[in-house]
Amino acid sequence: MYYWERLAGFSGEFDDIIANGNPQGQEYVEVKESDTAFSTQGTGSWILIDDSYAPETQTSFGNGTYLVGKDIEPGTYKSESGGGYWARLSGFSGELDTIIANDNPGGSSIVEIQESDSGLTWGNGEWTKVE
Repeated sequence: MYYWERLAGFSGEFDDIIANGNPQGQEYVEVKESDTAFSTQGTGSWILIDDSYAPETQTSFGNGTYLVGKDIEPGTYKSESGGGYWARLSGFSGELDTIIANDNPGGSSIVEIQESDSGLTWGNGEWTKVE
């Protein structure tokens, strides 16, 4: 996928876009009952994530969005890459108020992912758990 959007209507006007994204790697999006539509462009497919979703938890990961406690463990992670973007998330609606904390590090970076975080999104390199 290279683009998605949650829509409030079909006018084609900017105001119809509730939230959107340009994912790098795997992505999660919460489509709400109040949304009129969900649009996506690119290759790949979307699957419904429910209580039976049980991926293997990782302690290192690359570009993408990850579920804390499912895809990645909470803890302190370090990346030697610079020039990317990370955000700790309270949800996956794509709305700005779901960002707990974020950064655009210019060099190596450390982030503490809390057990209470819903997810983490990252673009540009690898993160490895250090504690």
